[in-house]
Amino acid sequence: MAQFPPALDFILDNEDRNREYAIVADTGGQAIAGINSRSWPTAFANIERTPQAQRGPAVANFYKTEFWDVMRLGGVIMGFK
Repeated sequence: MAQFPPALDFILDNEDRNREYAIVADTGGQAIAGINSRSWPTAFANIERTPQAQRGPAVANFYKTEFWDVMRLGGVIMGFK
């Protein structure tokens, strides 16, 4: 089955390569590790309130609950070689 940790690493390599979880300017607002303040205002605000050094688990939880679980990616069988 597909695994979440490698998928999260792939996402963060594109959204926050250095895993800084800093607030950065983004189209129409701000973002933390790709989580845009306009598209995900509640999630962004919750993560923003978390001390920067402790944001990693909050970011991981966001991607797991909002994408991984919703899309049921844990049930995808990886058969690529």
